[in-house]
Amino acid sequence: MDAKSYCEQMEKQLIGWKAGIYEVLRGMERMPEDESASLAPSLTRLNALVDELDTGLAELSDQCPLEWSSQRESLDDKFARMKGTLASLSERVGLPDTLSWLG
Repeated sequence: MDAKSYCEQMEKQLIGWKAGIYEVLRGMERMPEDESASLAPSLTRLNALVDELDTGLAELSDQCPLEWSSQRESLDDKFARMKGTLASLSERVGLPDTLSWLG
């Protein structure tokens, strides 16, 4: 798979991640304020990861370098961290595993 195809595929997945984050936000609205406040740092980290992924995918797609394995490893690591954090937050706000399709 080339860098451009990888980026297109990951951008589609990122849309799903953003939807998952939105669902967590909606779940947090139903929680007592003290409980939802305790989740805020994790949500901040998630949003920062989304920004990093948006930037990294845009750069990789625009530049389309011949050697991009280190960039892919970095992006894949960020996706894995985001999945773990989002799954944990989803569980804490009482949402079903809506991210299982993301692999």
